[in-house]
Amino acid sequence: MAGEGMVGYLPGESPAFRLERTGESMRTIAMLGVVILGALALRADAALYPAAVMADNPVLYYRLDESSGTVANDAAPLGGTQNGTYTGGYTLNQAGALTGNNPSNSAAKFATNGYIDSTFVFAPTSAYTVEFWVNFATLNAGDDQTILSQENSGGTGRDIVYWHNATQKMASAPNGLNNDWSSSASVTAGQYTMVDLVYNGAGTWTWYKNGAANGTFSAVSTASSGTIKIAVHKGATTAFLNGTLDEFAIYDTALTGTQISAHFDAASAAPEPSSIGAIALTACAAATSRRRRSSAAA
Repeated sequence: MAGEGMVGYLPGESPAFRLERTGESMRTIAMLGVVILGALALRADAALYPAAVMADNPVLYYRLDESSGTVANDAAPLGGTQNGTYTGGYTLNQAGALTGNNPSNSAAKFATNGYIDSTFVFAPTSAYTVEFWVNFATLNAGDDQTILSQENSGGTGRDIVYWHNATQKMASAPNGLNNDWSSSASVTAGQYTMVDLVYNGAGTWTWYKNGAANGTFSAVSTASSGTIKIAVHKGATTAFLNGTLDEFAIYDTALTGTQISAHFDAASAAPEPSSIGAIALTACAAATSRRRRSSAAA
């Protein structure tokens, strides 16, 4: 009959089973919608490391992921006004430090006379944190290798973070004195290491290596303000970095060990199924099971 054909009965199908089959089809469509939402939720988990950094409000964030040009873009919330300029010997689009669920990222390699001249003005007397990933090409370059220095119009300035060639340790000179990494933990050339230097604003400094505390020292950060340079001594003529730098950030707070550890974990974390994704998978499995039972009963 024409009426029966219009409602789409299958040969030998009863009205009750037709209704059940229609209901299953609608539930399947609904489950597909949930799956899509779950996929979007998993996609939102992407770029874990940048999200972790941004959540802690850096005042400067050079991802160093440019593929060409001379501008080091600032990704911090202020953004756009604190860009840096690549100068001298540098190579962009090098293998970066991030793995896992993070999108493929790139980094900047410095050698010979390469560095970044930044417009960021730094006055390091209150609490702050410097964080970066570095891959040294060599640990014995015959000279110190600077990560961060601060220039001052009065000529004082300081080298805030650098590799001290004589002691083969990370070091800081916040008041003109060398304060070496007070730990026997090694840094290996040819592989990335995440380094944090945290100042509590009251004379105590803490080094972190790969998310774990790695020594402290006491020193007062002398007053000075000026723009910064990355990968070179403040005079821009000596102590160049020979290696690759990635994900460079400065915070105007003393990050906690928990925050720093979370950053390190995020650099290589794989995505965990979100609650929406898990619900979608469970629901789809249930719907499939019901369809199989219905077909078997028919």
